[in-house]
Amino acid sequence: MESLSVEELSCPVCCEIFRSPVFLSCSHSVCKDCLQHFWRTKKTKECPVCRRRSSKTDPPGNLVLKNLCESFLNVEEVCDLHGEKLKLFCVEDKESVCLVCRDSEKHNQHKFRTICELLPSYKEELSIKLKSLQEKLKNTEEVKGECEEAVQHIQTQAQHTERLINEEFKKLLQFLIDEKEALIAALWEEEEQKIQMMKQKLEEMNTQISALSDTIKHIKEQMKAKDATFLNNFEATMERARGPQQEPHMSPAALIHVANHLGNLTFGVWLKMRDIVQNVVKKKTKPTTVKPNITPPTKAEEYSCNWKKLLQTLAANPEKKDEDTKQEKDANVKGKLLQKTPSVSKDSHKSDKRLKKPTRTVKPASETSGRVEKDADQQNGKDSTRHKQFRAEKRKREDEREKAMNKKNKVEESEKKTAEPDIWFDDVDPDDIEEALGPEAADIVRKRSGMLKSSAEITEKVLVKEHAFEGLTRAVAMDCEMVGVGCDGEDSILARVSIVNHFGKCIYDKYVKPTEKVTDYRTAVSGIRPADIENGEDIKLVKNEVAQILEGRVLVGHAIHNDLKILLLGHPKKMIRDTQKYKPFRQRVKSARPALRVLCKEILNVKVQQGEHSSVQDAQATMRLYTLVKKQWEAELKAARAGQFHKTPRKPKAPKKQSKLTRISQ
Repeated sequence: MESLSVEELSCPVCCEIFRSPVFLSCSHSVCKDCLQHFWRTKKTKECPVCRRRSSKTDPPGNLVLKNLCESFLNVEEVCDLHGEKLKLFCVEDKESVCLVCRDSEKHNQHKFRTICELLPSYKEELSIKLKSLQEKLKNTEEVKGECEEAVQHIQTQAQHTERLINEEFKKLLQFLIDEKEALIAALWEEEEQKIQMMKQKLEEMNTQISALSDTIKHIKEQMKAKDATFLNNFEATMERARGPQQEPHMSPAALIHVANHLGNLTFGVWLKMRDIVQNVVKKKTKPTTVKPNITPPTKAEEYSCNWKKLLQTLAANPEKKDEDTKQEKDANVKGKLLQKTPSVSKDSHKSDKRLKKPTRTVKPASETSGRVEKDADQQNGKDSTRHKQFRAEKRKREDEREKAMNKKNKVEESEKKTAEPDIWFDDVDPDDIEEALGPEAADIVRKRSGMLKSSAEITEKVLVKEHAFEGLTRAVAMDCEMVGVGCDGEDSILARVSIVNHFGKCIYDKYVKPTEKVTDYRTAVSGIRPADIENGEDIKLVKNEVAQILEGRVLVGHAIHNDLKILLLGHPKKMIRDTQKYKPFRQRVKSARPALRVLCKEILNVKVQQGEHSSVQDAQATMRLYTLVKKQWEAELKAARAGQFHKTPRKPKAPKKQSKLTRISQ
């Protein structure tokens, strides 16, 4: 047993000690499993060592070799120094030792434990690691399979998208080819017309030249005639010379009008191309409003009366004021737009319902059997006549009632028009009225003065890009509104979160259900009312959704650290763009912590946060400020980061023992 080595008892295929060895006809021995796997791979039954074909599909087992391998594996390990059995394990040196090694000077005062005692705990620990590695291997294989499927899916997507792109460009190219052929055909048609016209002109010129040549020849002959004959024919010759001869001229319309073919060529083709491009928003023509002809007041009493009328008009409809403010606050919120609804009286609602009530349709007599109708008329007789009379009277009463109701509505509308006061403000800026009385009063003055757009519409046009992309972009802007909790309402909790994309389009806007009792809604500033947050979303859900949106994106905001703090969220500093901390903005308004209202007024020339705040509008204003200076801002950040990277790194100190060697190597 001692003379046998591991190489002699190892399988030539797996290079490990034989497991169930079999004996081939060529006298070579191989593990049974290794042989079967080799035969399945090669698809030929031959010896793995000498490549000789085997005549047996199931070779016999080598029992002697199997017993030798088992005996070799069961031999106990012995110490290399003393030849004793290894029964102890040195904890300090981490090696197995015999009893003699324990008492040697090498292992003096070392701690020992028996192998039988230590082996189960070590095997259990290793089995746990083995299990985790197996699970990791399984997960890695699953992810690998998903990645392979993703690669195939990406290739399929790319091919499909490429095909669609080619089809779309084929349509555009075909459209351009058709347009080119149509324009060239029109040019050829005009060329043919102009050439035909010039040919006719040439024929007329030839006829005129022939007539003039004959006249000139006749006059020359008369000039050579005798005196008496010349005098006798003088009048006739002069009459012929004074004949109705037209002056020859070249008409400017004879040439091709090149401007008609080349002028605005690309613009005209683009206008036609819009019809074949999908998702083209057609611009609606706005009705032109005529400025009312209102005579200005001449006395101080008239000015006072005019101001009083404005205040009365503003206070006449407080509900409309709330609706207008809320509509301005929630403009551009997809799915949550609050539209203005004109006030309609209860009577008008009733009349509308009555007008829209479906009437029963009676089938004509041609659709029913004549015999059945005739029999029914004979059987019912007087009953059918009474029923017809009743229906006719009922229709007559309904028509009279509807006429009276329509007349009443017309009278009310005319009274409303006449009761509407004529307010005139000359040399008074609506912006000054807005600062004094608010945006509602300024909008009334603008409309009476013939201005089409209100301040809210102008602000929206500046902050939001029309017909732009409405999904997620690389950069997003966020703003939050808070309400007060606690005894004095000094503590704040989240009430509303709004996020807009790079173009100012709102992509996220949700009210948050309060987790504590609200003691101060701060409606004058936050615009939050109890009904808004009563059925709001859960704070955890909103937090998770906002975190998913912000992940990997540039976050724009004004004092954005307050919004992140109230949301209990973090964001990488290099991905934050705070308009309150941007140095050029602070220098321009000369303030260390400029307000958003001041920045918008000085830089964008728009007014925000007039009255109740809107988180959507604040986020749009912040994003507009960022996009205005985006190139400069990002270039400054890039330069600053490049300067940091060019700094020489700090070198660690060399150990004392190796200091001389390092100096020599340097």
